Amino acid sequence: MGQLEDFVEEYNKLVINDEKTAYFQLVNAGTDETWHTFPNPADASRIQAAISNMGNELPTGRHSIRVQAVSEGSGAIRGQVAQAIEGRSAAAKQAGNEQVQHAKALQMNIDTADKQMASMAARLQAAQERAQEAEERAGTMVGEVYKMGDMVNGFIMERESAQLDREERESRMRSMNAIAEVMAPILGQAVTIGSMFAEIWIKDKKEEMEARAETKRKARSSNGAAHPSHDSPSVTVESETPH
Repeated sequence: MGQLEDFVEEYNKLVINDEKTAYFQLVNAGTDETWHTFPNPADASRIQAAISNMGNELPTGRHSIRVQAVSEGSGAIRGQVAQAIEGRSAAAKQAGNEQVQHAKALQMNIDTADKQMASMAARLQAAQERAQEAEERAGTMVGEVYKMGDMVNGFIMERESAQLDREERESRMRSMNAIAEVMAPILGQAVTIGSMFAEIWIKDKKEEMEARAETKRKARSSNGAAHPSHDSPSVTVESETPH
């Protein structure tokens, strides 16, 4: 009895935890594709015949087949046995080669797409970094614009203040000029009158000073006549002393 027959016979009867084998599966080990299913109890010869028929459909070359027993309760694989088979289909081989070529082309496309995606991700990352830098520069520029705005506003305020000061000074000057125009005739008259008074005052002072000088001169002359001064010879008186 061969290995496949022993496996099928054992699992046809094996009960584990009150569970029996529900069915057997014939699976292509290369693709994990299930080709046939056999209910329990299964006939090993029928499974072997199915494996032989698979050889007619598989591409030329050696293939690996799995026969596995599946539990009826949980659906778990209770056991399995490997079988080798020779594929005999040239058409299947050609189709397989075409599938392989197609798979290779598809893989190349996938690899190319992956590379493109990686390149796009790198460019996107770089663009995001540049955008962030640009945003930071824009924020800095906005701050500088606000500073310049504050400076310009300060200049405008200072200019307006200076303009107001100048206008105020000009207004005061206009007022002073108007007052001067009004007061000029009055001041002129005051100057004329003041000049007349000054002339009279100086004349009075001059006459007063001349009068005082004349009075002093006359007083000195009177004092000289009342006390004349003459030169007299000196007289010596000798006294005799009796002896």
